[in-house]
Amino acid sequence: MKIFFWCLYILPKCVQNAFALSIGILWFDILRLRRRLVIENIKRCFPEWSCKQVTKVARASFINQGQLIVDFANMMFMKPVDILKNCTLENKEIFEKALAENKGVMLLANHLSNGDYGIAALSQYGYPMYLVAKHFSNATLDKLLYQTRYRFGTKSIEPRRSSFDILKALKANGAVIFVLDQFMGPPLGVATTFFGHPTGTAMGLALFAERTHAPVLPCYAYRKPDGSYCVRFEKPVSLVVGATHEETLQKTTQAYNDQLEQVARQYPEQWLWLHRRWKIFR
Repeated sequence: MKIFFWCLYILPKCVQNAFALSIGILWFDILRLRRRLVIENIKRCFPEWSCKQVTKVARASFINQGQLIVDFANMMFMKPVDILKNCTLENKEIFEKALAENKGVMLLANHLSNGDYGIAALSQYGYPMYLVAKHFSNATLDKLLYQTRYRFGTKSIEPRRSSFDILKALKANGAVIFVLDQFMGPPLGVATTFFGHPTGTAMGLALFAERTHAPVLPCYAYRKPDGSYCVRFEKPVSLVVGATHEETLQKTTQAYNDQLEQVARQYPEQWLWLHRRWKIFR
């Protein structure tokens, strides 16, 4: 696998782009793996769109997955400082103002474009980054992915029994990343809506926001037309206080979902439509 990624890494940029395009077309138009699921998900969220527009965005989302393979190959072998040449920060002042409170910062993230690239860039800018993420079942891929993340200074926090590590990172004024756009049922999830449809979302971020009062900033990396990346920060999302503890968690998590929906609407071709986001919450 390392030989394969090395061969991909040394190819000219135009050939890499052609490879990503080929992977997307092969996946979407020939193998058709999860094609129906992706189309159904997009139709659910954009019922006003024509079939042509739905298909166009669906194909683009598969091509985006091909681009992730190319990006991963580049990240495996490129020098950490080189990642800054291909990534800019937008609204950095919001992030630095939040860090100045010395409570740590929690970043509300999603599966848009290449989040790992954005996190790596933030690490190289000198920010202490902690990613709450589970390991893959495939040991080889898992080892390659986490080795690559560690090369750029990103620290990992396991979701299970993560409370101590998250609180420790916040106490050190670090930035803890919560990826919140996938389905989570009870007891770790709460009933919410996404694009107006019922689903379940992890309540961990709301729980830590209530407990620590650390600022929660929406943050996402998107790919620009020239192929470079931009990491954008949005204004903090406040805790939504309800009549009960449970209502506070539900309302706050819904507020997070609303922010994630805005981003997915803005860059639908770069969002991960492959996930079964709308399962029955029970």
